Amino acid sequence: MYHVTHASNLPGILDSGALNAETSPVTDISSEEARTARRATTVAGPDSATVAEHVPFYLSPNARLWESMRAGSTDPRLAPSAHGLAAAEFVILVSTVKTVATDEASIVVTDGDATGQLTRFAATDETWKRLLYRLISDDESDALLSAEFLVKDSVPFDAVTLIGVPHDRARDAVKLALAGSSHVPRVAVHPPWFAVPTED
Repeated sequence: MYHVTHASNLPGILDSGALNAETSPVTDISSEEARTARRATTVAGPDSATVAEHVPFYLSPNARLWESMRAGSTDPRLAPSAHGLAAAEFVILVSTVKTVATDEASIVVTDGDATGQLTRFAATDETWKRLLYRLISDDESDALLSAEFLVKDSVPFDAVTLIGVPHDRARDAVKLALAGSSHVPRVAVHPPWFAVPTED
């Protein structure tokens, strides 16, 4: 599972010890329209929590929105200022379902963008596990690239098992930021996660 964030947001995450759903990031790549839609979309009916009350993870490092960001494509979910940012300015916080889903009642899985009109939500223990298995095992569908794994309220930083970075310079900067942290995940240089997507 992959949470993409601008490197400037990492110090705030380390200070709080968690990824918090409703904390305002230093560098926000989401458009105001996308933020509004996520605040208005509930995960399990009118009286349930909203999408914005959850920490989002992708199920692939090649998720559609992240690919749009890397390609510099126009996407209404991205803020205008995001189009001037290089993918190499970001880091990818990696975790696993088992590590994050300590409270299974706080998990929601979608089969597409969480604000999409046709997106389905699985918000109970049984249904989200079933949907997640279907997304991962379906080789003929690209739904995995749009799906979201949502965790209510916050995810402790010690649930992050790896931080992906684009190059050695970024690795050194992240390691320096982690120097005073009680939890130090592995930092790995993995350029393909940050490369401009190519046409097949």
